[in-house]
Amino acid sequence: MGIRNKMRYPGQGSTDVSQRHFEITPSDTDEIPQPCRRLYVPTGGDITLVDLAGTEITWTVPDNFYIDGAWAKVMATGTDVTTIIGQS
Repeated sequence: MGIRNKMRYPGQGSTDVSQRHFEITPSDTDEIPQPCRRLYVPTGGDITLVDLAGTEITWTVPDNFYIDGAWAKVMATGTDVTTIIGQS
């Protein structure tokens, strides 16, 4: 089951606080390896994301910024933040 299906049906506890945290490596080809409902960016910069519908968007974020949503990819192209933490 791909990330897109997992995020449509996140299962029990989908509105609870995050229980798992994992580092995400930006990639122009690979999807995020597990469902996440929020991204944390400790050091600001540009981050290019692709949502579940395939829409690409670039955000310029400050330090210690959270991005809520269901994201399929964090693109390498257009992303210059150095650390991205997924929360699920």
